Amino acid sequence: MTQENPRIQKVQALKEEFDAAFALPMKFERETEEKCFALQIDEDVFAIRFSQIRGLESGRKITSFPYGKSEFLGLAGINGKVASVYSLESLLGYKDKKNARWLALCGNKELLALAFDKFLGYVAVPRSDLFQTNQGTKQREYASGVFHYASKIGFIVDIESLLARLKT
Repeated sequence: MTQENPRIQKVQALKEEFDAAFALPMKFERETEEKCFALQIDEDVFAIRFSQIRGLESGRKITSFPYGKSEFLGLAGINGKVASVYSLESLLGYKDKKNARWLALCGNKELLALAFDKFLGYVAVPRSDLFQTNQGTKQREYASGVFHYASKIGFIVDIESLLARLKT
């Protein structure tokens, strides 16, 4: 009786494992995280879901344009299109500092940009770590959840409700 070479046995086992992986139906795991970018206004942290924006721009010139809404900052050219730019700080009830460096692009039919100054970076918030907010302050009025960021509590901004406010 001859024993097979251990290397041949290992190769055979790997081949069988590989073949078995294709014999099983594919598994699609549900998204367990909210992919967002974090930003800071004064000392408060906010996050915006990637699924609710078209993109993020930096350093675009905003041309002032007189308009009745105090949140309206002006117009900006983005990839050959003109976007109406609104202060995210003002919309959330903060004093607008007029030095917004970042633009969160949103809107379906009309290109809108929400301007803010301090970008913190990418954050993946586990859905199990998201908590509902209590309405009350203006910051919470447009929040769809609360999460922990570093040692702070942050709010997930609901872009849909902000855009609805701009249409009124």
